[in-house]
Amino acid sequence: GRSEAQPAGPATDRASGDGRGFRYLGQALGVFLVAEMAGELLLLDMHAAHERMLYDELMAGKVPSQELLVPVVYEPESAEEERWLEAHADALATAGFRLEREGSSWLLLSVPALLSGGKTGAAFELIRSRPEPSELLREAAATVACRSAVMDGDSLDERTARELIERALRLPDQRCPHGRPIWVRLGRDELYRAVRRLV
Repeated sequence: GRSEAQPAGPATDRASGDGRGFRYLGQALGVFLVAEMAGELLLLDMHAAHERMLYDELMAGKVPSQELLVPVVYEPESAEEERWLEAHADALATAGFRLEREGSSWLLLSVPALLSGGKTGAAFELIRSRPEPSELLREAAATVACRSAVMDGDSLDERTARELIERALRLPDQRCPHGRPIWVRLGRDELYRAVRRLV
């Protein structure tokens, strides 16, 4: 017999929160993790799902900031951008991006720990977009989540892929921060009809 878990119960069992009862089938097209569960074929957009998980962690304040070994110098592109930075430096720090003025420049001193050293440009992307104060934390979390999530084409080992699926099954909001669904679910009847097989 199979060593992996068999599909468990009807599709509504997905909402039980235990994240079990699927059979992992592999990775497809560099984008999807494929699993079988309760008579459905599940195609998980791995980037969108991971992005949602990281976004939720950031919004819940579960991701610490990390000091940069070498601060990054940022030159505002306009007086308007300079004013925005002055007005929102505290809010940016709350979002994990600590900047301090030094002469006519700003120094980026820390970023959310999810960002690798090569991705500090996410801070400047956020500054250039100059979101409204009410949207700043959400925009910061969405930017960091997008830059930190697994990317299309990344190869995941089976353990990591299964963990990603399990966590995705437990997500209360199964859309990425930009509103895209993280799953495609195809039922047996739908697949049978697609190949004109009797249901």
